Amino acid sequence: MRAREVCVTGYGLVAPTVLDGDSLFRRICENRSCVRSHPLFEELGFPNTAAGYLDDEQWLHMFDAYDGDPVVPPRQCVLATYVARQALGHAGLTANAFGRAAAAFSSAPTSTAPTSRISTALACA
Repeated sequence: MRAREVCVTGYGLVAPTVLDGDSLFRRICENRSCVRSHPLFEELGFPNTAAGYLDDEQWLHMFDAYDGDPVVPPRQCVLATYVARQALGHAGLTANAFGRAAAAFSSAPTSTAPTSRISTALACA
């Protein structure tokens, strides 16, 4: 594969009100929005309370799926790990298989920026 080619084998995502791609795509097909009234904006009396946000239930679900260090990790590590695991599963890969592929890419002379970012996300786990 040339340096500018991209091969997408899997994806992972989290969006307001949903924790996976299938749920988001189903919601879009049903013409349903992920924007909703934010309780804090309501409490503060904002005239427009509409927001796209991850609620406490979504965060709890992602933290429950996080099996890293028992010390509470930063939210961005939990989020990155959650979507990286989805992407690996969607691609039919295990974390070990991805680690071997990432190691091979990181020893290649071409740019490794995307691989490095994903490796960093998995390192949070």
